[in-house]
Amino acid sequence: MISPEKLQALIDRDQIGDVLKRYCRAIDRRDRALMAQVYWPDATDDHATFRGTPAEFIDYAFAHTAEMTTSHMITNILIDFDGPARAFSECYFVAYHNFPAADGRMDRTVGGRYLDHLEKRDDRWAISSRTLCIDWYVEQPATSNWASGRYANLPARGGAKPDDPLYRLHFGSL
Repeated sequence: MISPEKLQALIDRDQIGDVLKRYCRAIDRRDRALMAQVYWPDATDDHATFRGTPAEFIDYAFAHTAEMTTSHMITNILIDFDGPARAFSECYFVAYHNFPAADGRMDRTVGGRYLDHLEKRDDRWAISSRTLCIDWYVEQPATSNWASGRYANLPARGGAKPDDPLYRLHFGSL
């Protein structure tokens, strides 16, 4: 028989994992409302080239990625609890960025870890402070050709909210 405490810890781990996955969706789809739910309003984010509040980070990140294609993937999530409503997570990530450059487009792939303090308030987990730790990166000229290449006419190409197929297929065209 599993104890109520262990069962709650499993539920909390699952909910924290969802917070981390929602961050990836929010940044890649540039979904402001979803991104705001990932953080507590009084949180802080130290994101390598940015340091500030969630509202400031959202403005910065969405302006910074406006002409990018991004894809954030997470792995190896370790969570340590410091009581029933506080946790620390170390979450490995790989983030792909395709962006305009002086002579075409560039691809940048970054690997690192999100180091997060999370709090549970009103039965909901969110980030109370985040530090981005970059472990490695690779940058090179882009080789994809969206204008006339292999995938030029894809009917379901990823993009920002509301144009990404997710919002039509799952949320009914928000």
